[in-house]
Amino acid sequence: MTGRVLAISLTIIFSILRVPHFGLGGVFVWGAFAAYFAVSLARLPFFVAVLLAAASMAMLGVVVEKLAFRRLRGAGEDAMFVSAIGVLIALENGALLLWGSETRSIPVPEALRGVVSFGGVLYLPAMRVLIFVVATVAFAALHVFVRWTRIGKAMRAVAQDPLAARALGVP
Repeated sequence: MTGRVLAISLTIIFSILRVPHFGLGGVFVWGAFAAYFAVSLARLPFFVAVLLAAASMAMLGVVVEKLAFRRLRGAGEDAMFVSAIGVLIALENGALLLWGSETRSIPVPEALRGVVSFGGVLYLPAMRVLIFVVATVAFAALHVFVRWTRIGKAMRAVAQDPLAARALGVP
């Protein structure tokens, strides 16, 4: 399921910004470590740790965009591709150097360890149901944001034709 969320994220970023952000996998790795350390070391509750990890991934995403992609906006797709691969290599190797290669897991609350029954026909792990619900709500909210808000319309206009959007006053 997480792989699908990553794939959808890549698709959305590429369709709006025309950036093949393969470094997003590295951002996910750092978010996972943020959640792990928030639960293990800081002893924060699971859901607080997940929100902290999401916020840290968003901040890291902004930093990566400013450092690796913003200066290349006018450059070709080749330059963006090389930069994205460089981001992925840097983030994954940075995590490997800092935390090593051993597998770690985050202890989940008891409520998420069970199985959810759908009419006695379909049984799914509670964690997967939660991931599906959160991902669905997040993507629905993103769709509404991009489709119906002023900022979302401006983003789509710039993605389609930056020159025309600038001529119409979109920064």
